[in-house]
Amino acid sequence: MNILRTDADLNRTLTAAWNGKLGAEVKRFFLETDGEDVIEYALLTTFIGLVGAAAWSAMQTSLGNAYVGYNQAVWNLWEPADPVSAGS
Repeated sequence: MNILRTDADLNRTLTAAWNGKLGAEVKRFFLETDGEDVIEYALLTTFIGLVGAAAWSAMQTSLGNAYVGYNQAVWNLWEPADPVSAGS
């Protein structure tokens, strides 16, 4: 039994596999549309996720600035109580 194959033997084997079941699977992959909507929804979900991730940094900055402004406004409203005298 000869384990070593020549290039011609390998080429014939690959050609036969391609023309046989492998070729049919490749044709089926490109021609059938089963599951096409699942792929479209996956791509749409990925797009929405990437846009959300890109917008998050801008939202994070805006929310941080709004919180700092609100916090400063609250502190500016605070009025300390009148001091109590020690002798009263």
